[in-house]
Amino acid sequence: MNTKRFKLLVCLFLFSSQVFGQQNFLAGLARQSLQPGKESFSLALAGYGAPRDGRFTLDWEQKANLAPGSVLTGTDAVFLAISAKDILQQAPVNRFPLQWTTIGRARAAKSLTGDNDNLYLLNTVGNKIYHKSSSGKKWEKAGAALALKEIVLAGNNLFGLGTDGSFKKAVPDEKKLQWQTVTHLPGAVSFVVHRQSIYAATGTDTLYRYNLNQVPGRWIKAGYYNQVIQNVKVQKLLVANDKLYSLDEKGNLYEATKIYGDKPDELFATALAIKQVNQTVVLLGVDLCGFDDSMVKEIKAELTRKRGLPAAAVLINASHTHFAPVTQLWATWGPQNQVPDSSYLNLVVKPAILKAAEKALDNLAPADIYFGRGKTAIGRNRSNKNLETPYDDDVDVLKVESKDGKNNYVLVLAGCHPVFVKPGRQNYTISSNYPGYMRDMLERSQKNTTALFIQGCAGDINPRDNQPDVTGHKLAQDAMQVLNHKMTFLQGGISFYMDTLQAPATPWSREKIVAFRQENLKEPGNIDMEKNVRWADLMLQKLDKGTMPNHMPVYIQTINIGNWKMVGLSREVVTEYSLGIKAIWPDKLVSVAGYCNDVASYLPVERHIRTGVYEGYNSFLWYGQPSAFPENILDLVLDKVRAGNY
Repeated sequence: MNTKRFKLLVCLFLFSSQVFGQQNFLAGLARQSLQPGKESFSLALAGYGAPRDGRFTLDWEQKANLAPGSVLTGTDAVFLAISAKDILQQAPVNRFPLQWTTIGRARAAKSLTGDNDNLYLLNTVGNKIYHKSSSGKKWEKAGAALALKEIVLAGNNLFGLGTDGSFKKAVPDEKKLQWQTVTHLPGAVSFVVHRQSIYAATGTDTLYRYNLNQVPGRWIKAGYYNQVIQNVKVQKLLVANDKLYSLDEKGNLYEATKIYGDKPDELFATALAIKQVNQTVVLLGVDLCGFDDSMVKEIKAELTRKRGLPAAAVLINASHTHFAPVTQLWATWGPQNQVPDSSYLNLVVKPAILKAAEKALDNLAPADIYFGRGKTAIGRNRSNKNLETPYDDDVDVLKVESKDGKNNYVLVLAGCHPVFVKPGRQNYTISSNYPGYMRDMLERSQKNTTALFIQGCAGDINPRDNQPDVTGHKLAQDAMQVLNHKMTFLQGGISFYMDTLQAPATPWSREKIVAFRQENLKEPGNIDMEKNVRWADLMLQKLDKGTMPNHMPVYIQTINIGNWKMVGLSREVVTEYSLGIKAIWPDKLVSVAGYCNDVASYLPVERHIRTGVYEGYNSFLWYGQPSAFPENILDLVLDKVRAGNY
């Protein structure tokens, strides 16, 4: 090969490499709603241990009034009622005022139930059940009932409420109904069955729920009059078109609704996928208070199976809003917050996160990516008020511009708790809190833009303002300041790593736990002391079973996109971790997020632990952890990050 030709090839190689290095990213974004819907009638909101009876999404909206003595039920299509004169009527659902049409007659009935194909009637004595097809005219005896006052058809099973508060179950197509007792609720007057849960009323303003899949099962509150919602003394419950309804003592019909906020309050899972050559990463910001690593591993495994993405290439970050439904196990909390609603988790949350990630991958298109950093004053350090405490006031912004000019994506990372609202109804409202208002303002002010929020190290940082819209708008303005100035063009490869620090735990002795439990039995009704008793019971169970952990894992995920490094830590990470990790690479573009992949506890530092403030001590009881972290936990984490040098 002659010299001129060799030089030409070298020049072409260098030129193509430079061009490739500048134009090598593909990016796509997608967003899926996490709003609860018909899958759950009432959900407990996460984040706060108070009030003691919980914060629920339930409200009642009055829809109609029924004549006294009516026996009422619902199906997917219609309301059904038997009048005091034994006339069977129906009215279409979702059409108010109700428009009744006579469709036949019925024997003197105490309770009526059915679906689109079959109807069942409990006689006034409560000892016989009759059946007919929905289109038929003749009622036939279906079996005997044992002192029942109400029956409910749910799938292939017939449930009955006994006069003694017992709940029974039988299969209606058998020649002889064989009743089995499921549970008891003293004082129960009415119930429905929906998605493997029994909802029951006792004639008061309180709604109760029993999970049929949970062993052992127990009754927990699912709603009550909290001085904010409609005060309904529920005498009758029914389901029509997958919606819950109630009747009060005056015959007023109410529809169960959820307390939704405004458009910016909506909960979302937002995914940003970025690809270069054969490496792809997905950054997911979800409007949830937190999640267990088991759910995250399940989602990542599905993405690996369907899309071939390694688990380390997918980062899932919780915004930590305190106004989303419970989505993780909290064994030491009040009963309503201990276990997430399985219908919401499995029918809404998991599918939405997966769909957002997959759609983002499907939307990949050539893009340029830029990084910028500004400052924000939305937060303040809430802990150790007698000490000088730090606050990482960086607001990091990633701007993605599609090559065709059609789409712009903006990722905003800042560390601050989404916790404050006005007292009253807003405290019970489903809301993304300030991250949603930040996204909304950015998207309205920036053309063709979709915004994604990633929570930083917010463990001990609270907002300065009490209103989420004020905080969100301030953060959006801070992000726009960054967008309006020169940003760093990202170029280079993509890489990703997952590491784990097994931080040592120091469990208490059995004697210390027993003494702690005894001390906290002194004030029934005290939220904090009741939590302490539940924590002690949990620890004693672990000791009995030999499952007490000796370590508490801290997951450390690193994603490099060109010359920008994102480090994601698990748990509720306090602000020193962000400052400390950035200091490892002072001359590089480094962002640090907490609440990634597992929100199992706080991740404090020495000052929290030594002084025994919430982040360093009491929070570990709320999270059901075996102990606090060692005082040198910050050094352990920084050493692990330093040693990996990913």
